[in-house]
Amino acid sequence: LGLLRVLARYQKALGEAMSPGQWRQRLLALLDALLPEPPQAANSQRALERLRKLINEFARDADTAGFEGDVPPEVLRAHFAGVLAQADTRAPLLTGGVSFGRMVPMRLLPFRVICVLGLNDGDFPRRDPAAGLNQLTAELGTDKRRHGDRSLREDDRFLFLQLFASAQDVFYLSYLGADPRDGSVREPSVLVSELIDAAAEYHLDPPAAAKRITVRHSLQPFAPAAFGGGEEPRRFSYRQQWHPAAGSLGGARRALAPWFARPLPPMESVVGEAELSVDALRRFLTDPASQFLSQRLGLRLPDDVDNAEDVEPLVMAARGGDTVLLQQAVIEATLDEDAAPLYPRLRARALLPSGALGERQFALLQAQTEPYAQALAQWQAGTAAGSRRYEVDIDGVRLHGRVDGLHPHGLVRLRPGPLNGRAAIRQGLDWLLANAAGDPQPLVQFHDAGDDGLGPHTLPPLEAERAHEVLRRLLQLRSEGLRAPLLYGPSTGWVLYTAAEAKREAEGRAKWHGSDRTWGESTGAGYQLALRGHDPFASADSYRHVLHNSFVVFTAVREGRVFPGFDEEGALR
Repeated sequence: LGLLRVLARYQKALGEAMSPGQWRQRLLALLDALLPEPPQAANSQRALERLRKLINEFARDADTAGFEGDVPPEVLRAHFAGVLAQADTRAPLLTGGVSFGRMVPMRLLPFRVICVLGLNDGDFPRRDPAAGLNQLTAELGTDKRRHGDRSLREDDRFLFLQLFASAQDVFYLSYLGADPRDGSVREPSVLVSELIDAAAEYHLDPPAAAKRITVRHSLQPFAPAAFGGGEEPRRFSYRQQWHPAAGSLGGARRALAPWFARPLPPMESVVGEAELSVDALRRFLTDPASQFLSQRLGLRLPDDVDNAEDVEPLVMAARGGDTVLLQQAVIEATLDEDAAPLYPRLRARALLPSGALGERQFALLQAQTEPYAQALAQWQAGTAAGSRRYEVDIDGVRLHGRVDGLHPHGLVRLRPGPLNGRAAIRQGLDWLLANAAGDPQPLVQFHDAGDDGLGPHTLPPLEAERAHEVLRRLLQLRSEGLRAPLLYGPSTGWVLYTAAEAKREAEGRAKWHGSDRTWGESTGAGYQLALRGHDPFASADSYRHVLHNSFVVFTAVREGRVFPGFDEEGALR
């Protein structure tokens, strides 16, 4: 209670702006109130002395600068956060069995053993920064360099020599010799290579001596070699928890068992849910594995984040979010008959490269995208698009959502390029919701349909009762997919739905697994975790499941009907 009273009192006392001298008095008083007795441990005593020194230096520096104004608490907090985050270069050595420290020049203290970590190629010695406006840096490595011009790279080389001279018995150097992801070889720092070559020259057989000097440790902690395996006695491990795993690597390998042997019980929130947005249904049908993991197991997978480039693009994006932004910008400018030059605006947003190359790529983008916009503009005939909110009740569940792109002639959707599975689901769900709500709307699509052209491709309006039945079947599929991982993926399912019957299984397997040069849907984080040990194309039974689920989804969103199933011979009913 006494500590809480002290903290409460000083919370008020330190909550207002004061002069640096007043801050010094109150901060030192706070330390005296919190620690009336000096600490017993030497480390704690040194930390307290450092705090007092920093507080005194803050007030002294302000007085030296002639500053007498008030300092807000936020400024004081930022100042001490910065100085306390800095490493204490005056930290004492030899206070324990092992001393850790930075590589500080001119510390020529002899040690029996010196270990230097992180000597990777490119990390040490450091590279001199780009010249820029610094003429001294620009002259490094040229005849114009003078004595005394500093080079970070040569400073590190000299520091390495100092450490080597300070080691009495052992000079231990460590670097990452293999890539942790693919095992490819990584080279050490050039200083390490030079030292190994120099040491090997003192032996009769330099190549053999260089190999004996270097000890290659295992890349994983559970490798048998990490526990003394092989002929290298200098390689050992104290990590007992990995020893059973290392001993089991020599046994027979077994395939991973499926995550789920039987379905989970129905989720209460799904059984009794009163409403569901069409966006939630859309998220499930476009990524069922991730939705199962997040809603049933509370497992949210990391999002795919595109790192923003801080340099000008050299080429136009071939795919991804930037490509969609470019296509939308061209389509909107064409529909709005915007006379302002579009290329300078897109270049200013760092979506297009500069120069003649960027202009040629933009002209190619316009040639590919403008036909879609022109076809849509001709179909619209000057009518404006609207939006409407729909609600339908399906077995006690209120399915709702807002649908835009509504014209007097129907619900319109545009996608540059051929239609894919995710786009078909997004567009088809809006069409089903509008018709189920009693608003008979045809779905008018513009996309590359090969010989059928860019569109319009029209799906006729549906009766409300028929659209109800289709949505009810999709909700049932969602309920099944929240009890056990669903054998289905939108990209693979679209290939199975659109491929010829003779090539259906082969093309679906190729889309699911991918290859060295093509993307596979099974590489997604959600599918790898939820369907671990369960390949949809591994057996005839699992293939029938993924085929059936795929036809359930795409028969609904493309044909507006409930999939009746396959007959005993595998043909469509």
